[in-house]
Amino acid sequence: MADGSVNESQTRTGLAERPSAETAHPHERQTLALDALAKLTRQFSARPDFDHLINVILMTLCGQFAVANSFAVLKKPRLPGAAWAFYGTGRFKADTALKAVCQEAESLDWLGADGQICRVCDLKRLVGSARVISALAEADVAVLCQVVHMDAIVGAIGLGRKVSTKPYTAKDLGLIHSVINTITPLIANTYMFWEMVNLNAEHLDIINSVRQGIFVFDHDCRLKRINSAGLGIVKPGSDSDQGPLKDAPIEMVFPPAVFAGWAQQLRDAIAGESRCVPKSLVVRRGGADHAYSVGLSGAATGAARTVVLTLDDVTAEKQAEHRLYDLDRTAAATWGAGGESFEETLHGLAAGLDGISSALASGDVPEANAAVASLKSLLAGQGCFAPGPQDVADIAGNMQKGNLNSVVSDVLSFVKVQQRYKQLAISLDLDFALPDMILNPDQIAVVLLNLLSNARDAIGESGRADGSISVRTICRGGEAVLVVSDNGAGVEPSIAARLFKEQVTGRATGRGCGLVICGKIIGAHGGEASVESCPGRGTSISVRFPVKAAAGRK
Repeated sequence: MADGSVNESQTRTGLAERPSAETAHPHERQTLALDALAKLTRQFSARPDFDHLINVILMTLCGQFAVANSFAVLKKPRLPGAAWAFYGTGRFKADTALKAVCQEAESLDWLGADGQICRVCDLKRLVGSARVISALAEADVAVLCQVVHMDAIVGAIGLGRKVSTKPYTAKDLGLIHSVINTITPLIANTYMFWEMVNLNAEHLDIINSVRQGIFVFDHDCRLKRINSAGLGIVKPGSDSDQGPLKDAPIEMVFPPAVFAGWAQQLRDAIAGESRCVPKSLVVRRGGADHAYSVGLSGAATGAARTVVLTLDDVTAEKQAEHRLYDLDRTAAATWGAGGESFEETLHGLAAGLDGISSALASGDVPEANAAVASLKSLLAGQGCFAPGPQDVADIAGNMQKGNLNSVVSDVLSFVKVQQRYKQLAISLDLDFALPDMILNPDQIAVVLLNLLSNARDAIGESGRADGSISVRTICRGGEAVLVVSDNGAGVEPSIAARLFKEQVTGRATGRGCGLVICGKIIGAHGGEASVESCPGRGTSISVRFPVKAAAGRK
């Protein structure tokens, strides 16, 4: 580095107006060093960057001692196994050979652990590495001083020759040693502070990356921190500035005009006045309801208490759950034991009217009254008409690209929590090699719901206490295969061969139309179904769907 670079270093550290270490009295030079330390501390407070601090320290030393080149090799305090980091000014900054030798862990250990300083030309008198000494000398390093913190070597600082070419005196070495010892606590403490700043930034990045809204309240229900997802809940479309909400009461965070009842419920739960934490909260926005699951946890520290509120948007999950519930009701009403389709109800009405007409024509009033009662019973059992087989199997308009695993996983999550399946062991084995296929997710869900319902009923008829259902997906050649197996009553081979094709059943209360409708759905997907069953041991149904045609289709 030229003389001008030294002056620039002095200017950057605010020391240009001071006498240099070359000309100042020793006491004055020590004062200058302490003054430089104070300036460095202020600079780090303004810009908490550890790498920048080390570079400024090196420029300060260059300015103090009229040196063109300097370097520092440091490892992170309190981390003995950490790698050495190299910093340099002037020619030393780009000296790869010097950097390589200084970053070797054993290069500095032989200097001893007493914060030693010495001229490189004197290193030959010490027991050490000739290769290290040779590298330092070739780079034109004149002085080397250890950086020792808590009795452990954490690095070294090296200075090149003086711009004036004058040799370093014993007083120079003493002052350099004193200055480095003075700034070592600053290096160690500011590094720890810098790590805290970085950890805080990383922590913010982490909580901002999660989908849940996170709100941190104090014991007075005032907001102390909020992540990006949380800000998106209370202020949709806003930027990441949470300033206006800092220290805001919970009523301002969740204004009652928008979040009706939220603030009071949450305040009561945080204050401990309510033993019941709301499991979910709903807000209506943009003409639609948005549902959030609620999590509340608290940590007490002395008199202070911090409460963390998490809000997870489960609107899509709730909508999917309601859709599956509707599909399940549709399936039950269409082919269940007591359900009647619209077409079947019309046939029943027609037959009932014929019966009434015939009875009245013959003057048989009791028979006519019985026919009327039968019609009333038929209509009373129809809270609503279920879609008929043709309605359920009409899938042409909703075909899309999707994955069988997603549909199966959603349906299994839905049925497992239902009371009617609680006594059964239901296992799921998904083949994640399954490619996408063209399907109607709702119709595939109806098929699986029907297969699961039949399996449950078969286990009930068998009287088994260890009922189990297994659901698997398999990628086999150009097919996606869905297999549903149970250990229920099973069916006779003559009936098994006709399932999915004819309205037959092996159940005492069934009508057999369910699997016929499933067969229509499977056929519309280009698939096929096969049944393997053994009376008294169980049934396994395999449904095979082609997947080759799905490539590239949206």
